[in-house]
Amino acid sequence: YTVTEEAVAEYESTITDFTITNKYAPKAIDYKVTKVWKDANNQDGKRPESVTVQLFKSVDGSKPVAVEGKKLTLTAKDKTDANTWVASFTKLPQYEAGKEIAYSIKEVDVPAGYEASVTGQVVTNTHNPDTVILSGTKVWDDNNNQDGKRTRSVKVQILNG
Repeated sequence: YTVTEEAVAEYESTITDFTITNKYAPKAIDYKVTKVWKDANNQDGKRPESVTVQLFKSVDGSKPVAVEGKKLTLTAKDKTDANTWVASFTKLPQYEAGKEIAYSIKEVDVPAGYEASVTGQVVTNTHNPDTVILSGTKVWDDNNNQDGKRTRSVKVQILNG
């Protein structure tokens, strides 16, 4: 005689003689986080060296709760381009009590001067670059246009530096 068993989801079976051992082996998933910076390529130099996001989970439509011990820090070394950082939470369980887990994220401390928004697995930090108001006066040193050479308008160009 031999013993067989139909496969059981998320279990690995070992058969020795007439003993069947089922070991729970849940499927693990990765959850990729993308950080997008909308700050004119860090024009004002306010972008921090790192940001941290907290992982949340929801099962069967429940209110999302923080997953203990699951924070992810992203830095410039995680960049895929000048304004995008990418990292992943790894080996996360896909199911809890037989129901699929829905994961979400939230930035822990939004950097000063930025507004954060989350869409799916993308956290976008937006910073509107600082602006300044410039004013000036054009002075003509031509004896009140005695020779009639003064132009009707003047074009002024502002240069950085």
